This record gives sequence, structure tokens and C-alpha cells, in this order.
Amino acid sequence: AGNTAVNVLAYAQEYIDYAQANNMIVIMSTATPFANTSVVGTSWDAGKQVEVDAYNTALLALDNGTDIRVINTYDLLDTLGDDAIDVLYDSGDGLHVNGTGNAVLYNAYDALINQIIGEQ
Repeated sequence: AGNTAVNVLAYAQEYIDYAQANNMIVIMSTATPFANTSVVGTSWDAGKQVEVDAYNTALLALDNGTDIRVINTYDLLDTLGDDAIDVLYDSGDGLHVNGTGNAVLYNAYDALINQIIGEQ
């Protein structure tokens, strides 16, 4: 049960369609790693990882370098490739980032927004 990559991507596409119809630039981010989560109701398993990987791959493929941009937050927060938020960025529950993780995400968004502004 739960959300599949296909149905979550359908929601993302609705958002993209709306934004494009209104001449907006879309900035989205991939799902973040959660293999070590201790948050109740948010357990990790191999099947969920397959869906997260499929969603992230498909979302990244939508980035067209102009009006649809995608930040790969998964790779920014999981530099070890173990499907978990790196300890340096983990708030302690395996799902949410701490201040250092927020700074990494802020810097990624800030850099992209400044790039987009420079292109206008």
C-alpha cells in the first residue's frame, strides 16, 4: 500500500502543468533518503526504496533546464549511497534534517534561484 512512484509523479505533473499554463518556473526536489527512519508510520523497506528510486529518477528526467528544475536532494543528503540521510545532516530520526542539512538544502535552492534570476 501507499503511494507509488506513478501516482506521486501524476501529482507532480499536475503541479507542473498548472505552473506552465501560468508562465511560472517550477523548482522541485527529489524525495529524500529515509532508510534509517525511526519516525512512527514511516518505516523503510526495499519495496519503498524501489518506489523512491523510480520517483526520483523520473522527476530528475523532467528537469528541462529552463522552466522545470529539479534539485537532487537525495544525493545531497546521502553522500555515502546507503539510502539514509548522512549522520552529519540527520536530526536524529532518520527522516528530517538538522540545521546543517537545512543549510545544504538552502544553499542548493539559493544557487539554483540565483542561476534562474541570472538567466532572466
